[in-house]
Amino acid sequence: MLFNSIDFLIFLPIVCLVYFIFPKKYRYLWLLVASYYFYMCWNAKYAILIAASTVITYLCSLRVNYLTKLQIDYSCDASFGGGGGERIYLLPTPLSQDKITQKDGDSR
Repeated sequence: MLFNSIDFLIFLPIVCLVYFIFPKKYRYLWLLVASYYFYMCWNAKYAILIAASTVITYLCSLRVNYLTKLQIDYSCDASFGGGGGERIYLLPTPLSQDKITQKDGDSR
């Protein structure tokens, strides 16, 4: 199914209509099913690609959520040559701003 085809002209309004009919709790599932259908209309092999992408993204989001709850400091000093360097944050977390205030004494 191409974006400039009649099939897509029918597919898109149906997906949008059903999306707004579904309760907010289940809308993401509808979009997942619709995207699988869209990819499979072009080539069924792409269902494997999108399934792998879905699983990898889900597992990565679980890991990020886990690390955020641990409140691990992912910062390091970027002082090259012994000078007073900047603090670099490798993973932005809600805790990052608190750590800046606590460690550097800034009032940010």
